Amino acid sequence: MNTVAKSTVAIPRRLAHIWVGDRPAPTHWMRTWRDKHPDWDYTLYDTAYLTGRRWRNQALIAEYFRRGRLEGVADLMRYEILHEQGGFIPGADFECLHPCDELFTRPITYTCFETYPKKRCRMTPYLASAPGTDTLTLTLDVLVDRYAQAPETAEQPWISVGNLFLRDLLDTHRDRMTQLEIFEAYTFIPQHKDKPRYDGPGKVYADHHWGTTLDRYGAAPARSTRDDTLAALQAALPERNEVTR
Repeated sequence: MNTVAKSTVAIPRRLAHIWVGDRPAPTHWMRTWRDKHPDWDYTLYDTAYLTGRRWRNQALIAEYFRRGRLEGVADLMRYEILHEQGGFIPGADFECLHPCDELFTRPITYTCFETYPKKRCRMTPYLASAPGTDTLTLTLDVLVDRYAQAPETAEQPWISVGNLFLRDLLDTHRDRMTQLEIFEAYTFIPQHKDKPRYDGPGKVYADHHWGTTLDRYGAAPARSTRDDTLAALQAALPERNEVTR
């Protein structure tokens, strides 16, 4: 059981995962988070949730879905969900080793570096947050300004909305991202996909299985609902001259 006092957790005790598309969810990894955080509320944000509302970055979400880059869709969803509700959204390909309550002691946004040692390292898309932080507000504003009118100009998700984007955002706007804590990579990523496993004294809270990068997810079923989902996303697109704020 998680014995950390509730008062020490400074973000909403909302645990969630994002899983969209036709492939089967990696429930064997996802279940470990619920097991280690039994007193947190849990939500699975799935394809029905994706298409059942309108997003600030609706155009870019639809563009990445059209390309089949669901990791980009998930990154954009997590930024908006964390901004609106706060909570903790580990990646679906992360496996929990220890409860994380003790990490979230301030009402800010949290993530971790991608590799150790960092050396101006890229960072993992935000993992947890209090709602409405300056960091999340800035992140969404930049993405909307950059891609709402021209989502087709976005590059691969890790470049335009994920790891590299966040590193560059911090480099450019460090004075506006004071509500951000970046843990050492080993906290959630003790082994990079092509590097030795961390063996130092720091506490490791999770394993990252690199599901998208190493193609460790199952195959999609024979009948795909991709076209229906894309049509629903595109139907909710604002006019090109409409600013979504």
